[in-house]
Parts: sequence; structure tokens; C-alpha cells
Amino acid sequence: MYPCAAGVAISKDGQTLVAANYYNDSITVFKGGLGHWTMAPGPDPATPGIDLRPGKSVSNPQPGVPGGEYPFWVVVKGSGSSATAYVSSVRDREIVVVSLARRRGSRPASR
Repeated sequence: MYPCAAGVAISKDGQTLVAANYYNDSITVFKGGLGHWTMAPGPDPATPGIDLRPGKSVSNPQPGVPGGEYPFWVVVKGSGSSATAYVSSVRDREIVVVSLARRRGSRPASR
């Protein structure tokens, strides 16, 4: 199924945009700024975006652990390498915290 953006947020410096993908339980990160957006690579080259579910994590998977499902809204705090996304998870009634200075293969910072 294709992503369905429920919420979007942009960093203070206008160089990072994050979209909460409601149907895919993920976020998509774009870098570059107005007129120059490119999708930032996620941890899994086969799947665009960053999967928020602990059981689907590329590194350190935690099957059976709830979390990250139906992300609805996102807020970005900071900018550049210090940017952090706070993503609401409707089903799990939680906020998923994702460092946007991530490297390939890493997972969301905390739940």
C-alpha cells in the first residue's frame, strides 16, 4: 500500500521536512529546502522511509513489542544534525522520538 501522509512538519531552518505515513507506520524524511527536496535514505534500502514499529526494525528488531502504529502527527525540534522528530502514534497512544541525524541501520531513538 502507498503511504498516506497524515501530518507534516518542517525544521526551524527549513531544510528538513518530515511526513507521517499513516498507512505504512513510518515517516519519510526529505532534505534540501524549498524547490530542492530530496528523499533522505532510510535504514532499509528496499523500503523508503523509517519504519516506526519495533518489530520491523532493521537493526535490533523487537518482535511482539507494540509501538509506532498509525503515526498521525509529527513535530520537528531543532535543525540540521540536531533535528529530532516527535511522532504521535494513534493506536499505541505514544510519542515516538526519532533522531534525524540517524545513520543507515539505526532505529528510532526511544518510545
